[in-house]
Amino acid sequence: MHRSRKPRERAGFPKYTVWLATGGAALRFPVSGWTWKENPSVVTFSDTQGLYSIRNLPGGSYTLRFSLDGYRTLKMKDVQIGRGEHYRLNVALLKKTELAKKKTTSSEKTYQAQTQSYRKKGKEPAPAKPEPPPESIAELPFEKVITHRQHSAPLRAAAHNDNEEYPFYLDYLNRYRDIQDVYRQDFRDRFIIRVVDGQGKPCFHYPFAIEDAAGQQLWQAVTYTNGENVIFPHIMFHEFSGDKLFVRLEKGGKPTRLPVKTDFDRITTIDLRSAPAEENLSLDLLFILDTTGSMGDEIQQLKDNLYSIYTRIKNYFSTLPIRFGLILYRDRGDDYVVKRFQFTGSIDEFQRLIDDIKSRGGGDTPEDIQAALEAALHQTDWQPEAVKLAFLIADAPPHLDYDEKFTYPDAALEANARGIKCYTIGASGLDVAGEYVFRQLSAITYSEFIFLTYGESGESEGRGVGKVSHHTGDNYESHNLDDLLVNIVKKEMAYQLPAELVRRRAPDPKIQERYLKTRLDNLWSQVAKQLNEFLPEQPVAVLAPIEASEAELDGLAKYLQQMSVVSILEAHKMKLVERERLKELLEEKGLSLAGLIRDENFEELYTLLGSNVIFLGEVSYAGVDRVIFMRAVKTDNSRIIAAARIRL
Repeated sequence: MHRSRKPRERAGFPKYTVWLATGGAALRFPVSGWTWKENPSVVTFSDTQGLYSIRNLPGGSYTLRFSLDGYRTLKMKDVQIGRGEHYRLNVALLKKTELAKKKTTSSEKTYQAQTQSYRKKGKEPAPAKPEPPPESIAELPFEKVITHRQHSAPLRAAAHNDNEEYPFYLDYLNRYRDIQDVYRQDFRDRFIIRVVDGQGKPCFHYPFAIEDAAGQQLWQAVTYTNGENVIFPHIMFHEFSGDKLFVRLEKGGKPTRLPVKTDFDRITTIDLRSAPAEENLSLDLLFILDTTGSMGDEIQQLKDNLYSIYTRIKNYFSTLPIRFGLILYRDRGDDYVVKRFQFTGSIDEFQRLIDDIKSRGGGDTPEDIQAALEAALHQTDWQPEAVKLAFLIADAPPHLDYDEKFTYPDAALEANARGIKCYTIGASGLDVAGEYVFRQLSAITYSEFIFLTYGESGESEGRGVGKVSHHTGDNYESHNLDDLLVNIVKKEMAYQLPAELVRRRAPDPKIQERYLKTRLDNLWSQVAKQLNEFLPEQPVAVLAPIEASEAELDGLAKYLQQMSVVSILEAHKMKLVERERLKELLEEKGLSLAGLIRDENFEELYTLLGSNVIFLGEVSYAGVDRVIFMRAVKTDNSRIIAAARIRL
């Protein structure tokens, strides 16, 4: 347990006593410089500020009692403390005179004692009204502790990756091409550079350059943790005419120049064969917060959940050095425009910074995001080779009428070049222009747009209480916001961990049926768009069994196979060779599909079945993510005519 606070109720030095009991189990941990052994009860006192700290508790179930002369005693039962976890508990005790008074107040008579905020593993107990306690001690079952803010229930959020759904992102940009108060950018012709070692492991922070045919350098950047980075040539290069591009990097200690793949999936993979020397990984997390008056709920959530987020990350990556940085911003005319706090490795220090944040000011809708982004990139001491993640949390778009020389597109481009991902989080009230800007920032920095959800299953214009503008279809899963942040860190770090150390999520596909169906519809829409460009006639296709790279993915592969048939027939103008007919024809020839599906046999497949396309799919892991990769091969010449990749 880590630092508790009791508001000062009276003059002098208020103190209260805390008992921790584990049902007779021995306790071995230091408190106030002493060590108790073989003793089921421990007593400690708060300091002059009402704070205390108990460290190094063994994991187990605890009972806490809080008492102070003249105040009602509070007892909390069944507090589950995991090994190595941090908890923050704010407690307020009621004076006995106040308790008597409350008994005559109908709206509050059940509030005998109140914890102001408690967070455990990122979850907050739902508000409850306990029964009146015994006269001696107010006993509250732990799961029914009530909180001081009705709006402090965990925020629900979803993430959307526009680079994973690139064709749909282009459709979105076209749909909102007339939107005002944003910078227009040309996102056509996106390419991905991927660098791996001889075992296929992503190479992190690996420098590369993009050149034109004449050898002139057009762009320079580094890879992210997944060994990739994204290139938008019409945005990154001042003059790009669609000419052939090349990627230059060092391979085996020698400069290597390779053509950039500009067709189908547009992923250029460079295999270094031998991996570069690995450095110890570290993590820099920067929070960029809009602190104007409308951001109170979101800021409170960060205050309440910070220890939980930190602890859960440390539970997964116990030796990972983590630093936290903070940029606060408002708008011109407020108390401040930008406040900057350098990175710190102390979670205690960072929690104090977060606790001191007040949401005030504002006025007009836009805020000075561009000044905050400039501070984040030019006035913050990022470690050059750390995993660098920024979370921009805001409910308003930027001011574009301040004539600032460093704009949000400039910030996105510089972040891409330096390997900084900017995850944008749309808070309550974010409008359509804000969504448009946030998705631009996240797309260029190869990250995700995160938006709060309030139970809607589709899109939202951002109008109404608590709503956030998001036009991503219903293609998302909703999670607690703190869970989402933890999962992002886990995903980013997992790319660089040995496979045996990666904890992968493998839910039953049937549980995710709606979500997987939407993802597959997305995949096949991308494939169909490419087929339309190469096949004037209607495709007659064979869907080969989707392969699984790991035995544990076999069930998912078979499930995706069945759902793909439904998706193809429902949404796309294609004919599929009936599976039973396919099996029958092959048996007549003494063949199996597995043996037939090789490059040299595609022509026979074309002659035998009359199909002009065969779909070849594989499900594999990329870090903690499950990924399906689908290729469409023209059977008469073995040419790949479509390819798409989707994370599940």
